[in-house]
Amino acid sequence: MERKKKKILVVDDVDFDRSVASRYLLSVGFDVQEAEGGMQALEICTFQAPDCVFLDWEMEGMNGIEVLQMLRKLSSMSNVPVIFCTGHEHPSYIGHAYVKGANDYIVKPITIQKITEKLAKFNLLSE
Repeated sequence: MERKKKKILVVDDVDFDRSVASRYLLSVGFDVQEAEGGMQALEICTFQAPDCVFLDWEMEGMNGIEVLQMLRKLSSMSNVPVIFCTGHEHPSYIGHAYVKGANDYIVKPITIQKITEKLAKFNLLSE
């Protein structure tokens, strides 16, 4: 029996950043969905919750904190790890993300090592 691939949602309005994370996640066997912004991410999560979300902070229309707060209102998303991927490295931003419901935080640039560490932390690498 083939194991079911874990679903990861990558939310970022910058194509390059979204692509870096998505290519790596695909290469290690994840089912990856991409969203260019908050509304698209919410639509995806409403239809079918992923196993993890990598979320940018600064996006047009709806910022990452607003997206996070709306995701946490969905019953299917209450326990899904949400990991911010952002250039904001000041402790006040990091603390704010955690207070609003983030599970972890990556400071850009996104690297394979950073992604792997977070996936391992949330037991998403193997089953």
